[in-house]
Amino acid sequence: MAKKVKIIEVVSTYEFLAEVARLVRTEGYISRSQTEATATATADKAFYAVQKEIIAGKFAAEDEDRRFAEEAKLFGLREFAGGNNDYEMRMLYVLTQPSVDLRSAGFAASAIIVYKRKLADQVSGKESQWLGTVGEKSIFPYLALKAIREVTTAFGLSQLHVYEDERGNVVKWFGPYVHADTVGQLFCGKATVKKHSEFKGKKDTIVNRPHFTELKVDEGWSEFMQYVETSDA
Repeated sequence: MAKKVKIIEVVSTYEFLAEVARLVRTEGYISRSQTEATATATADKAFYAVQKEIIAGKFAAEDEDRRFAEEAKLFGLREFAGGNNDYEMRMLYVLTQPSVDLRSAGFAASAIIVYKRKLADQVSGKESQWLGTVGEKSIFPYLALKAIREVTTAFGLSQLHVYEDERGNVVKWFGPYVHADTVGQLFCGKATVKKHSEFKGKKDTIVNRPHFTELKVDEGWSEFMQYVETSDA
């Protein structure tokens, strides 16, 4: 007679977060969007590991990982208590559940990263602040293009451009692949501040109608001001 295999569809949220904390501490973090054929997302790796650990009755997470997981959970419950957007509401739901399934594992795992980023910002003194006044044009003298991600909006597919200035302030813009091949480059220019928002506990300045130009390393302030003064933004 064939031996029945025990199928575990959910795992303890606490044990899962502790395992994510351990993996981030020892291996770093890999999101599901970053995975390749040879890599496994941290959330999936942690979920499968805890599945095996439940059967074995022995868990790999150490005391420091458990403390970090508990702190991250408490931070998330406080940080997202307002439920101001879909991410915050889903995060609140996941963190208040006693168990997590594979589908929600990615959301739960991000709680560890949000808390880790918050601690890093506090240590470095860099914490994103809102820029400009909503509804008005602002000058952005220095923006590093950090990433371009394809996202689904109410109007269909769009590209999210994520910029960061020298103080760690985050600026985002939804639009076409204007700078598709220049991730990591510096830009300057004008844009209208559409709104101030928060994502994963970090303040974002959302802009539209940007007039950004690539800023060369050898260009000084005078060259930048010349561009701004002649721009029709």
